[in-house]
Amino acid sequence: MYALTFFAVLTVLTPLASSAQILSAEVHPGLLFAAEDVPQLKERIQREPYAIWWQTVLDRAQNVPTNFTEERTKVRFAKALAFAWLMTDDSAFADRALQVMQEVAFPPRGGELGEPHNEGEVVAQYAGAYDILHTYAAANNPGALEEMRAILAEEAGRLWEGIALRELDLGIIKIVLRLHETPHIDNWHIRAYGGLGLVAMVLSEHPGVKDQGTPQDWADRAFELVKGSLDFQIDALDGGYAEGPFYSRYAADVYLPYMFALRDRTGLNLFTDPKIEKMHDWSLNLRLPNGRRPNIEDGHLNDFYDDSIAATEPTHGPSVFMPGAGDAVFRSDWSAEATYMLLRGENGVARTGGFSHEHADETSFLIYAGGEMLALDAGYINFSNHDKVNEGRNHNVILVDGQGPPRFTALGQTIGGGNDAFILDSFTSSAGDYSEVDASYGGVELKRRVFFADRSYFIVADEITSDGQEHDYEWRLHGNGGGTSGGAYSRGGTLARWSREGAALIAFLPEDQTGLVATDSDTIHSFDFLEEQTHTMLRVQQRGTDVRYLATLYPQVSGTTEANFMTIEATGANALLVEVPGIPENDITWMRAADAQSASVSGLTGGLISDAAFGYVRAFEGAIARFAVQDAAELANGDAVLFSASEKIDTSIELDPERFAGFVRGPGTGYQLSIPLQGRTLDDANFSGVLLGVSTENDLLVLEMAGEGDLALRFSQPPPLRLHIEGRAGARLSLSPLRTRVGRSVTFKVFSFSLEDSSDLAPVAIADYEWEVPAALGEVTAKGALTLTTVSGVRENIVFRSDGAEATYNITVTPHSVVEVVIEPGSIVIEPGARQTFRAKALDRYGNVVPRSFGWHAVGGIGTIDTRSGSFVASDAPSEGWVVAVANILLVFSDTGTSVEGTGKVVVGAPRPEKYALRPNIPNPFNPSTLIRFDLPIASQVQLTIYNALGQEIERLVEGSFAPGAHEVEWDAAGHRSGIYFYELKADPYRARQKMMLLR
Repeated sequence: MYALTFFAVLTVLTPLASSAQILSAEVHPGLLFAAEDVPQLKERIQREPYAIWWQTVLDRAQNVPTNFTEERTKVRFAKALAFAWLMTDDSAFADRALQVMQEVAFPPRGGELGEPHNEGEVVAQYAGAYDILHTYAAANNPGALEEMRAILAEEAGRLWEGIALRELDLGIIKIVLRLHETPHIDNWHIRAYGGLGLVAMVLSEHPGVKDQGTPQDWADRAFELVKGSLDFQIDALDGGYAEGPFYSRYAADVYLPYMFALRDRTGLNLFTDPKIEKMHDWSLNLRLPNGRRPNIEDGHLNDFYDDSIAATEPTHGPSVFMPGAGDAVFRSDWSAEATYMLLRGENGVARTGGFSHEHADETSFLIYAGGEMLALDAGYINFSNHDKVNEGRNHNVILVDGQGPPRFTALGQTIGGGNDAFILDSFTSSAGDYSEVDASYGGVELKRRVFFADRSYFIVADEITSDGQEHDYEWRLHGNGGGTSGGAYSRGGTLARWSREGAALIAFLPEDQTGLVATDSDTIHSFDFLEEQTHTMLRVQQRGTDVRYLATLYPQVSGTTEANFMTIEATGANALLVEVPGIPENDITWMRAADAQSASVSGLTGGLISDAAFGYVRAFEGAIARFAVQDAAELANGDAVLFSASEKIDTSIELDPERFAGFVRGPGTGYQLSIPLQGRTLDDANFSGVLLGVSTENDLLVLEMAGEGDLALRFSQPPPLRLHIEGRAGARLSLSPLRTRVGRSVTFKVFSFSLEDSSDLAPVAIADYEWEVPAALGEVTAKGALTLTTVSGVRENIVFRSDGAEATYNITVTPHSVVEVVIEPGSIVIEPGARQTFRAKALDRYGNVVPRSFGWHAVGGIGTIDTRSGSFVASDAPSEGWVVAVANILLVFSDTGTSVEGTGKVVVGAPRPEKYALRPNIPNPFNPSTLIRFDLPIASQVQLTIYNALGQEIERLVEGSFAPGAHEVEWDAAGHRSGIYFYELKADPYRARQKMMLLR
């Protein structure tokens, strides 16, 4: 609903094609249902939710007032009476309905129905009531039937001629602006002309009204304006209705009955129109978990329900990104218990088509979880009061010098809001879902990044880039608590909490963000018609040029354990840590400062280092299980590099020793992604974008890629190393890389010491590393490490010699920790009695030295160490044939003086091919079968095809995924003639063809 402004007078619509439908003969009832459908209607009103609605209709029919003050009220009561007669067969209802219907005065008879959108709805209801009553009136009151037809025809003629909105008297001429001539067409036109279309169908045999058209003319005008208005309002990409979900439902009050009748009476099905299909999908995607649609733009929370359609969970989503409509919907799942966020970023038709119903809400969002609205939209009171809640300040946006996105007015009326904003770079991944919205207003550029971490809570990172001038910024969050909303609100520093019965929203911003000042104030919102409630808004202010805001928004469902939030130290960034309840890991999030090129973030043992603009990791005991970074070329945990890239990329990855998988986005022109192999072997590499090449270099896996997609890398760890350990006790082995060469055979002695020298553990011997490697392998590259594990404390002055050279290792050892001394490839000799100082000390959590002495424990026997789990498995005998490229001895001593010796041997298995190859078949010539052989250096999609001498394909032998290695496939040529044949291999980028001969 809006007041049309006069500046639109001179622009008119280009008419759409007429006569798109041919009216059929009258059948009554036949507008929305037929006579044979009445028993089904009688059954349906016995069940919910229709039973409640039916009771409302019946109560209205049983309590019709004697006198009416409004024509709209008359029609509503008349329709209730007509339907009550249809459901009960009580003629008293029908008689009273006919009486009221004849008393209705539309504008041609001097009645007043208000604005055209209201008039159209009343016309539609009158046509529906007439259709129900037609049979009864024809049999029992023909005069009433003719009167109703006359009333409807007069009103249809008025609508066809055009409702006058404004008149301009120029003296010589008078210009009249009529509804169907306005340049902006919206719900007014849909409702008014949808009503006209219904009249045309129920009066299809009426002769028409002089100078005001025939039923076919009315039908054509109705189709032109309903279809044209929907075309005007609906975004073509995603189906967003520009006036918002509430007014799409408001328009549907008339366009749905019109479109159903149009389909059933004329065969013209607008439901299959691509734009309209997309609009209905958009409405579904936008819905809150409770089934209602959000109160964005000028809108209330509203429903859209039809139980004739079985409820099924959509096959897409649950998060859905609709950049054309300007909506990013984050959703944990499709259930009523889901956690939900709607992020706004409209542009083009989705924004400008909203006209006076458009809110200045670019970058705003709302959050719903636990059955509660938590972060809210200002909503819509009614049109007369919508200016109370439609400005930027009423939404979850950043104000620049006190102003949010602009609201546009003309002649004192709101005619639009916001500047174009764009939903960009969205993706979904197992680690979480991501989207961002770019906007500009107040002389600054804004980028709001949202990461739905683990589909559990939201991280919001805001980048503001100014015009070089300082500004006052205010980050606003409207929570559904405090004020008169029925919820509670509390705040301590930059941690705020809005609590309701079903859930609470906890907002936390790092406390060391420079210059932040947090305050609170109450303001207004509305969820329903004429409702005005208040809530408490968090305001976080700072002054600067280019500034950053980082916040976690954590929905906590009632009855669940609370999360903990803390600020963590960072250089070049703001950072925070979330202790998520129910999991052992912690989440770390950071946002790079505007003046920094990279960031260093505490919280893990090595510290996070990255040039990412925004980053997130989930880690447990220093090991990273997942990460997500945007605009990054590198990420490292201390010295351990997780990835590096030749260009800035966005990525969200789950990782463990056997997997590196998730979403990756980089330039479409190509980029290089490098990942440390850490001694692993790549088994499979798949990328749904463009994978140009895969190679290894210096223990790095290098992927040549282009564009975006899902990446899945599979690795195999070296299998368990089986050792035969002789002696009363034994040693535990874990594995790390080793370097050796072809044909070199090595045996090793584990260690030996006795009771009398256990005081300083000096006479420990590890000598003569030798490995037996088949000559066909080539060179195996890695490095070795010596690892000492403490059990009950720390002892200083452990002495040993490495390669005969004196050295001092200053390593901090805490109780029950692992100390690793990395020794480059080569033999290690520790001679009994040789002295070399190994300095170690124990520190408590505060950094204080704690006196400790070593206590060692020996474990072992005959068995196996699993390199992935570290567990020891007993076995009766050693085994050969294990592929191994590692060796790292973990010494666990006993202070009881146990003496242990042992030897072992490892045989390395067959090597992986270094390159693609299609080998000669064996035998050749052949009769009737032969083996076709090919090599794959990495996992590949393979096609192996047989062709005859004319180049015609005669058989596809292979089509599918193959692991790396040497492969052979048999071709049985029985049934084929002697002659020359070709076999062709396609394996990702590799192509090759060979010739063979069949002799029979």
